[in-house]
This record gives sequence, structure tokens and C-alpha cells, in this order.
Amino acid sequence: MWKEWRVKTNFGPKPQWDQAIIRQSERGLLAIAVRIREGVLEFLIQAKMEPGCINAVQASPTIQATRSNYTRVHHGKSPEYYELFADYHAEGRWITRSPQIEQTTRFLGKKNTNAVLLLPDGYKLSEGENFRWCTLRDLKELYRSDNGVNMNARSILACLPPILGSVPSGLRLISGSPAAAALLERLYGALSASPRSRSDTHDMNNTMVWLNEMRERFQITSQRRGIDELEGWRLGEDELSSDWFSVIGVRVKAQREVAEWDQPLIAQNEPGLSVLAGRSINDEPHFLFQAKCDCGGDPAVHLAPTVSCSIPSRRRGTAEAPPFLDEIMRIPQDDFVFHAVLSEEGGRFERCCNDYRILWDEDFSERDIPENFRWIPYRAVFELMRHGYLNIEARSLFGFLV
Repeated sequence: MWKEWRVKTNFGPKPQWDQAIIRQSERGLLAIAVRIREGVLEFLIQAKMEPGCINAVQASPTIQATRSNYTRVHHGKSPEYYELFADYHAEGRWITRSPQIEQTTRFLGKKNTNAVLLLPDGYKLSEGENFRWCTLRDLKELYRSDNGVNMNARSILACLPPILGSVPSGLRLISGSPAAAALLERLYGALSASPRSRSDTHDMNNTMVWLNEMRERFQITSQRRGIDELEGWRLGEDELSSDWFSVIGVRVKAQREVAEWDQPLIAQNEPGLSVLAGRSINDEPHFLFQAKCDCGGDPAVHLAPTVSCSIPSRRRGTAEAPPFLDEIMRIPQDDFVFHAVLSEEGGRFERCCNDYRILWDEDFSERDIPENFRWIPYRAVFELMRHGYLNIEARSLFGFLV
């Protein structure tokens, strides 16, 4: 269901605007089945078609389904492998299972359950036509390909806890990028160098105090409005459009649980930009996150990448440019240890994508950072992830770093 809102906030340079937003209150299920085969962790990945995907199919979770899908409200087929995850007391061991927020600028409080289920030793599971067992190395390589790994799979991978002892070296995981392999080697080394200490607990407590303060300080409110009352929006024959994004209607025919259906999709002409900057502080790897307030967040403030910006070409060099945008845009592409254009969820977005980048720079931003930014230790991010504090763009980037 679509809603039309007038948004008011004390966060950022723009105090008020109108926009359309998706209200989908039901929680979906995003899950990957994993197994350990000859000592190697393998993920059951689906080549899944979505109507808004740029390249038709992308590497996707074992199952990604709305509640309507798996309860068969539309009288379609049950999603493949749903029976594996249907019961909390499933056969196997849950490595992770937590609710995570979706796009907070386009959805109103939308969350999905993100889960990874480790199958028992010797569990017999047939590999469906559109499914394949992939190693972490396979997924890292797909991650580095434009539009290779879909948003839901990236989100789940980010939720993996540090699995010490079973993770190969970064140099073995990535073959084509020495800088990315070296960064993973550094990060994995930091996890295994020493057990959790009092300083880790102290850092986590301070981070939580800061984040809760940001959630109290920054507020956002919205008021329902009619489509014809939205300032800056145009209602045409087949779309509702603005200078930032549009809502279009499509008819889909596919080999899916339901063969044909109609639905709206969000379309955006230019890719957004999401960048996560990292450096060492006291010999410990840290990443610079921002506490970002968005109209669809529940709560409104979540941890976002260092730079998270839709259509950066329109904001660069203006009063509405977010912190660090101009600085990041001046950095040569080869200086980023990770760089790929990755699609947003093709079931709700029409060819929408973000330019995702990871920067490792020991000299990045030596000046004072804004109050809503904080350098967070790498190992602390796993705990924050477990509690659902990172937004989808931050999870998309961190999924490459696990």
C-alpha cells in the first residue's frame, strides 16, 4: 500500500519535503541454508528473477518471501525450501535470526527477518534447478561484480557472526584485488588476535550511549496527504514522479510462485552513492558510521555508511551535500579497496542501484567529525548488527567485510 507524506525533521539541511512511501507492515523472510562440507562453509544460493532487476537474475538467498508468498494468499506455489525455515525449531542450528530494517527512505518501518540456518551433518538436500552451493570465496567474487549479489543476500551475509577458525585467509578469498584481500586479512586478524576484553565492552557501551543520544536529538514527523497535494510531484498517466524518484506500475509475467501479477515499482534514473571509510585507531580497525535519520525508520535513526546519498550529482557542491561527499567524490576510483554498482531489491525497485565503495585510508578525515558520526571498531559492528542497528546500505557494504 502506498502512502503520501509531508515530512518534517530537525536532521540535515532540509527541514521539510513531500514524498510517496511504501507501507508494507507484514514482515518477510530472508534466509540462507548453509552446510559444512569437507571443512568448508557453503551457502545454498538461488539465481532469482525479480521484475526490477537490472540483469534479470542475481545471486539471492535460499528463500526470500513476503508473508503473503509463504502463506499462499495469492494461491500460488509455496516457495522452494520454505519448509526448512518455517519452524523456529527447525532441524539444524540457527547461526543468526534477527529482524532488520529495509530502505528507510522508501519504506515506512518495513523490516524483514534475516536468517542463516546451519544444516546438520549428513543432511540430504537436493539442489534445485535454480540453486547452487557456493563458498564464501564464490560470494566475494560475485560481490565484486556489478549487480552480482542481490540486496537480500548482502543483508544476510552482513548478519553473519565472526566464525573464527573456519574462515580462510583474505588472500585466499579474493584473487583479483590485492587491496581488498589485504583488508580482509587485516580484519580477520583483528578478530582472532585476542578475545573480547573490558575495553571492547567499554567501547560498545559508549557507542550505545552515543547512538541513543542521537535518537533522542534527531526527530522526524510525517503527515498523510493526498496525491494531488504533494509539492514537487507530478501525476501522469502511468507514473507518479518527482525530481528524485518515481512510482510506476508494471505487469509481470514470470516462472514464479504466481505466473502473472500487477504491482508498483520505485524507479530512480541515477545511482545513489554509499561509501564506508575505515582506518586503524590504536592498531584496531575502525569504520566511520553516521547516525542517520530517515522518514521511514523505526526508530528514525540507524547507523548508515560514511556517505549515503541518493543522486549525488545533484547534491555535490551544494548546501544540501552531506558531510564528506565532496571529499569522497575527489578520490580516484582506484584508491577504493572495493567498488561495485549493486542493485536494490528488484521486487520493489525498478533498475535502482547504488555505487557502493569501501575506502581504507589511514589519513582519512583527521579533522573533527560531526556529532552524528563515530569511528566504530570492526569487532563491535557484529554486535550492533545482531541488534538491528545498521541500515540496509550499511549492511550491503559490511556484507563484503565478513
